[in-house]
Amino acid sequence: MPAYQYKCNFCYKEWTEYHGFEEEPTKCPFCEQETIKRTYNYESSIKRLEEVMEHKRKPGAKTREFIEQARQDLKEHKANKK
Repeated sequence: MPAYQYKCNFCYKEWTEYHGFEEEPTKCPFCEQETIKRTYNYESSIKRLEEVMEHKRKPGAKTREFIEQARQDLKEHKANKK
């Protein structure tokens, strides 16, 4: 089931609920007022998009990134030794 985030316009508390697309809560679980609003978590959407893009990379991309980072670290280490 998908997770939906809500915020109460009365007590300003936020919470997450798991339910079907057609379902929706009618009251705030904290103050029991009916002044709730669905909010959106863009942070989790961006994280999921980054995960999808990570899987679409060409094979060996992670290895190349690691090798390049190791080269940079070695250069810095050699420069600090001088």
